[in-house]
Amino acid sequence: MRRSAFTLLELLIVVALVVVLVSATIITLRAPLSAQRLRTGCDVLRTTLANARNHAIRHRRAYAVAVQADSDSLSVAPWSPIGPTQDTAGVETISLPEGIVVHQLSVPTLTLNDAVGATELQQILFYPDGTSMDASVTLRNENSEGIRIQLHGITCSCSLGGIGSIESNSPP
Repeated sequence: MRRSAFTLLELLIVVALVVVLVSATIITLRAPLSAQRLRTGCDVLRTTLANARNHAIRHRRAYAVAVQADSDSLSVAPWSPIGPTQDTAGVETISLPEGIVVHQLSVPTLTLNDAVGATELQQILFYPDGTSMDASVTLRNENSEGIRIQLHGITCSCSLGGIGSIESNSPP
């Protein structure tokens, strides 16, 4: 007797093998894609810092890049010595790639005193003469890998660390 069709069991075995192969491929590609998003986030941050510097030089006034830990966005705005305002005119918000957040920011804290009290700001300032504050920003992905961007104030040059594992609250 000659069979011209597959049995249900044979079809289920083939489907199960395909599911296993696709799952293995997705798991294998997830880490490189996550690392690539981390590098892209680094590029976004470096571009944002360079743009803030260019705005400060062009408009002849200080600009600030506001960065908050565990945030997936940055904002660039003209800086005011009286502190942040509710006015959103001139504020540019930049989003980091999906799954990338700011892990840590190391920058001198600015304390502003106003009628309400003291306000501490975590901002990277860029000055009209082309200089900036020294700062260090660490980005993190969902795999707890991180990369550190170091901003050198006098030259406004950025140096990068390699991608490494982040343990609890320590930088890579």
